[in-house]
Amino acid sequence: MPMTNADIIRIVKKWQAAGFVHELTCRIDSTHDPLVPIEREGAVVLGCPTCGTAQERIPDFVLQSEAALDRRVQELDRSRTAELERRRRSNRIFWWFAGATFGGGLIAGQALGPVWTLGGIVLGAMVALAATRDAFRER
Repeated sequence: MPMTNADIIRIVKKWQAAGFVHELTCRIDSTHDPLVPIEREGAVVLGCPTCGTAQERIPDFVLQSEAALDRRVQELDRSRTAELERRRRSNRIFWWFAGATFGGGLIAGQALGPVWTLGGIVLGAMVALAATRDAFRER
């Protein structure tokens, strides 16, 4: 089944917005804004919004890329989601780590008495730091 103009415009817009492929650019000057699909006289052409020139031929690899673009976007979304989850877990571990270190310091400070409170807090924090660092280290 042949592609309709709406299909061609949709695919070209996906290509131009993908961000991981080189955009279609003006043949006059590649520093112009990316080309945009325009329906003209029953056909779709690529227009340069900067200088107004039109490119009548849309590369076949762009028109045949919709399924691959969709798959890659889904892969990137999964990758971003996994990265956000990893950061969230890392943040949570940091706060557990900080709490265990501070709590260990307070407990050691109380155990050593009021004269040695500051030294006990520092010593307890160092011991708790070592213990929690090993407990939360990624393996």
